[in-house]
Amino acid sequence: MELAITEQELLKGLLGRNSAGNGIFLMGGRMVHTFQMKFSIDIIYLHQNGDIIAMEENVMPNRYGGYYKETSHVVEFNSGTIQSCTIQIGEKWCWGKPIINENGNKV
Repeated sequence: MELAITEQELLKGLLGRNSAGNGIFLMGGRMVHTFQMKFSIDIIYLHQNGDIIAMEENVMPNRYGGYYKETSHVVEFNSGTIQSCTIQIGEKWCWGKPIINENGNKV
């Protein structure tokens, strides 16, 4: 998955591409749009703690994504990813350093 952190990366997102590839994580992104995009996308809205708080499937080009007050990060995927990966609201996603349990194993 690609990571967008800088203001320039966040503003560009998937614009000018033909696909979302393996997805793009918009660190600090709160809203998205699909204006001037060439394809539909699935959108995941994440709380700062990593919980999925909202999702939108098959958002067509030239649209605004939703606004969810608690959103701290957004992930964009190719359309159909939410369904094919059975992603659900309430799942917890993590990033950064791996989480190690009490047995020393990655969780």
